[in-house]
Amino acid sequence: MTSGTDKRNAPKVRTRSNNNAASFRVMELVKQDILSGGVKPGQRLVETEIAQRLNISRPAVREGLRLLSAEGIVQIEHNRGARVRLYTRADMLALHQIREVIEGLAAMLAASRAALTDLGHRLIEINREIEQALDREDKEAYLELNTRFHDTILEMSGNQLLAPHIAEVRMAFGRLQTSDLRLSDLRKSLKEHQEITETIISGLPQAAESAMRRHIRSSRTFILSLPHVINE
Repeated sequence: MTSGTDKRNAPKVRTRSNNNAASFRVMELVKQDILSGGVKPGQRLVETEIAQRLNISRPAVREGLRLLSAEGIVQIEHNRGARVRLYTRADMLALHQIREVIEGLAAMLAASRAALTDLGHRLIEINREIEQALDREDKEAYLELNTRFHDTILEMSGNQLLAPHIAEVRMAFGRLQTSDLRLSDLRKSLKEHQEITETIISGLPQAAESAMRRHIRSSRTFILSLPHVINE
């Protein structure tokens, strides 16, 4: 038999669970908006708009934003609400150092496991698709394919713990706008992709790590030149 106390407590447990689920939906929505370019660094996040999009309460939105603040993704200012974090130049340099190490490690592991996976052909195909996208000057397609290239290497590495760390770093950069991209830079990036691919498929761990780290360093100078991703 269930006691009266148990009956009174049950709805509260369910409500708390529902609120938690709603807050996590807020987190996923904001993260996706950042990665897709739907919101920009420094942009204000309006609680009522998020609540309407997800059909949830404003307290649940507020809690989700608080959790994002704890992760360093958004900043909450008194009487001004939340906005996407705008990183300083020092922050971006530090994050790029982290990305260089992690993606370099992923490339090294991918090369050491090249004989154990059939994903090498996927890298070749992605590079081919990138070349075709650049030939038709489709920068949007380049952005999608570039992410797929790096994700494939993470998958090839066999280390499932690397992906969440890379996702956190990517969140800081948001999504580059096509107007930011120069075709000459993208063609240079493709050549670097091809070098990385060759070292991985050839099973050369140290060479793969070096090639990837050079690639990440090359992108650092470009990203740091963009005024809208830097808070001086």
